[in-house]
Amino acid sequence: AVDVCQTTYCLMETMGLDKGLKPIEKLAMLTAALCHDIQHPGLNNAYHIASRAPLAILYNDNSVLENYHAAVTFAVLGRPSLNILANVTLKQYQTIRQTIVHMILATDMTCHFEMVETFKALLEWRSGGLGSSGGSSSSHGGSSASAKTAKAAAAAKAKA
Repeated sequence: AVDVCQTTYCLMETMGLDKGLKPIEKLAMLTAALCHDIQHPGLNNAYHIASRAPLAILYNDNSVLENYHAAVTFAVLGRPSLNILANVTLKQYQTIRQTIVHMILATDMTCHFEMVETFKALLEWRSGGLGSSGGSSSSHGGSSASAKTAKAAAAAKAKA
């Protein structure tokens, strides 16, 4: 967990990924990085779902471990002696909580390829490369990479 948190911090600092982020958003990102696998039981989502484990039942077979890690994170932060969020406003708490939960849920590998495509599209869009020629075919399903990039960039732009 510490290595993921350190890597996140280094990426934020050295690559400027923290530009435009508020301090509470940076705090949320680093907390999510630190807690993304908190109390990991050592078995994957597929195992929990197939074995009908209590966590799979609790989280309805959806991002089982990731939901668990997010829940444990806020259970820990709810302890008075560990509550680093005790003095933030309600609005700040909601922003921090939403960011942490979103980031931890994003660690579910079933979403990996879609997120990578969206990230690539955002990078291309930011560099002004959207719409350039060179539509090589994708190795993940047959549609052109440029079409996927355009679609993902539009989604990224809508979120920006």
